[in-house]
Amino acid sequence: MQGLENEYPCASWLAALCQNPTKKEPLTWQGMKNYPTIKEPLTEEENNYPKKPRIPPLRQLPKIFSGVLATVLAIIVQQRIPLISSSQKIPLDQSTFQGSCKDISIDKNILSASCYKLDKTWKKTSIPVPGIKNQNGDLKKTGLSNVSTFQHSCKDISIEKHILSASCYKLDKTWKKTSIPVLGITNSNGDLVNKSLRNTNR
Repeated sequence: MQGLENEYPCASWLAALCQNPTKKEPLTWQGMKNYPTIKEPLTEEENNYPKKPRIPPLRQLPKIFSGVLATVLAIIVQQRIPLISSSQKIPLDQSTFQGSCKDISIDKNILSASCYKLDKTWKKTSIPVPGIKNQNGDLKKTGLSNVSTFQHSCKDISIEKHILSASCYKLDKTWKKTSIPVLGITNSNGDLVNKSLRNTNR
């Protein structure tokens, strides 16, 4: 390369390619582009030096944060809200009026109460209790769409929240104290409503 210095200054500074005699193809700079990079082995000091933790790219931070947040919320919900087993599920025909009505009373089969409205006032309302009959001294449900008949053979009829109690006549001419939940009645903005009839009218 020294001989080229006159025509090409600093030519001797350029790197030189040494051809392996066992290789048939000539070695060129263009051909060396695809060669794998050879890393120099680490020194003992570099091997013993603690490696820095890998920091995720900024674009991945929202995904990581949302995943952590979802996990935390799941743990909080699981601790604060007990799981409802199949035996604890609320039946679809269960009454709910007792949660927003007061002064609940019953006369024969007519249920009366003062129920809360959306405008924060109370409204007096009443409704026939659906689907209860006297079956040889026991109060039994017959379906929300059926008319109750228990009042014809029961006495001392009373109600506590949504539990109806009475003394009912038996075939052996005696009376039996019995009780049953009133089913299918809800408070609809101050009116006592039969759930089955409301769904039918929709």
